[in-house]
Amino acid sequence: MLIALCINATWVLGLSGLLATLSFAHWQKAVAKTTWRTTLEKLALQRALAGSLLLFCLGQLLAASVLDARTAWIRVAIWAIFVLIFAGQLVLAKQPMHAQ
Repeated sequence: MLIALCINATWVLGLSGLLATLSFAHWQKAVAKTTWRTTLEKLALQRALAGSLLLFCLGQLLAASVLDARTAWIRVAIWAIFVLIFAGQLVLAKQPMHAQ
C-alpha cells in the first residue's frame, strides 16, 4: 500500500511540476511579450521541464512494472526509453552552451 502511494506520488509530482513550469513560462511570455520559443529557450525552464517529465515518466515506469503484474513488456520498455531521454535532456540542460 505504501509503495503504491509513493509510486503514484512520483508521477503526480512530475505532472504538477510540468503544469507549474508551463504556467510560469506562460506568465514570463506575457510579461516579456515574447514567443513560446524564446521563453522556453531559457536554461532554467528547460531544466524544470526535463526534471518534471523525468519524474512523470519514472512514476509511470514504476507503476507499469511494479503495480501491474500483467503489464506487457512493451509498455515498460517505452516508459524506460522516455526515462532515459528525459534524464539525458536534464544532464545536457545543466551544461552551459558555449558561444561560438
